[in-house]
Amino acid sequence: MGTSFAQMSDAELLSVTQQMITVIGAAPALYHTTAALVTALTTERTTFQNAVTAKAAADSAAQGATTLKNDTRLLLENLARLLRNTAKAGGTLDSDMQSAAIPVGGAPVGDPADKPVVLVNTSNRLHHTLTWTDSATPNSKKRPHNALGVEIWSKIDGPPPTDESECSFIAMDTASPYVVEYTGDEGGKMIHYLVRWLMKDGSRGTFGDTASATVPA
Repeated sequence: MGTSFAQMSDAELLSVTQQMITVIGAAPALYHTTAALVTALTTERTTFQNAVTAKAAADSAAQGATTLKNDTRLLLENLARLLRNTAKAGGTLDSDMQSAAIPVGGAPVGDPADKPVVLVNTSNRLHHTLTWTDSATPNSKKRPHNALGVEIWSKIDGPPPTDESECSFIAMDTASPYVVEYTGDEGGKMIHYLVRWLMKDGSRGTFGDTASATVPA
């Protein structure tokens, strides 16, 4: 604890002044002071306590806001990369890419050896709950190093897809599980899922084995 009020931390100053209020307030004459001065000290301590609490809340909110901003930026960047890579793979002209302000640079598409292993829970009507682990660590929920999350694609009915060109993009998700909701007219249909790791640098891994399940009606 500091040797002077100015050297004390906020917590120390609050502790010391509370002790002063308790002890001196019980016998102000002993300390050659008045009850009014103790009351004033009490009021200022309360004001300071509120200010300390408010600052702590603001600091926590600022930290949370920074984390949220960074996380959402990363998701936005990766979705933009997904759109760019899809356009490039489809043969979109450079002039059209420039018209859409799409940068031509970026990291090459990655191909990590690990793949998501997907399970589909069909216990709830008109819902599929997807859970996944990495093929290298099937008993752990940990993602591969530098993996942001997964890309989820699906195809309704027909034979299993050979690649994402036969599918519709559902979502990017950073943590298992992911719940897919269906409408009543989709009940009883077979859904095929393709899932691959999305890396923090925007590259993507290889799709794991297709996971297929009927929508419970």
